[in-house]
Order: sequence, then C-alpha cells, then structure tokens
Amino acid sequence: MDWYVGQRVVCVNGKFPAHFYEWGDFVPVEGETYTIRWMGELPSGVTGILGLGFLLEEIVNPSFGRNCEVAFHSSRFNPLCGEGTEAGENVREAELIGAGA
Repeated sequence: MDWYVGQRVVCVNGKFPAHFYEWGDFVPVEGETYTIRWMGELPSGVTGILGLGFLLEEIVNPSFGRNCEVAFHSSRFNPLCGEGTEAGENVREAELIGAGA
C-alpha cells in the first residue's frame, strides 16, 4: 500500500495493550479519521518487529525515552475510500439501498 504524509486514514484497530500507556497518553479511536503527519520504519513496541509507523496530526503524545513520540503501526489504519468517505461507508450505503428494495 502506498502511504504518504498528509493522507487521511481511518482507524480500524483501536485496541491497545495496557502497557501502551507507559509510552503515550492518547490513542486512535476505531472508526475515527486522522491525518498522517510523519511516517517511518520503527520496531513494534509489542513484537519488536520493524514496520511502518505513523504520527498523526490529531494526536500528539508527550515524548518518552530518547526524546521521541510513540507512533502507531500502519496496520491499524486504512486509507479513506474517497473524499469525505470512511472505509466501509460505501458498503453500508449499498446494504441500506439493497434492504429498501
């Protein structure tokens, strides 16, 4: 998937382990939209495996450790489907149209 700074994304996994809050105060909420403000390859705080992490315009956490902010793994997000449309919204509209037929 091609990600880029400034891209609007929707959170699809807002479940975080309790120990996350040792690193950050705020987390993305499932179903809410965010804007990528930074991205880079980082080790997962849970598995240690390198992956793509995002910092979000709408969430700013205090620095921890080596003066860095906790990032969120890209697997927690999907890009928005279209202007003003969150991932899955088109499916729900189609289901509603089909239910009324």
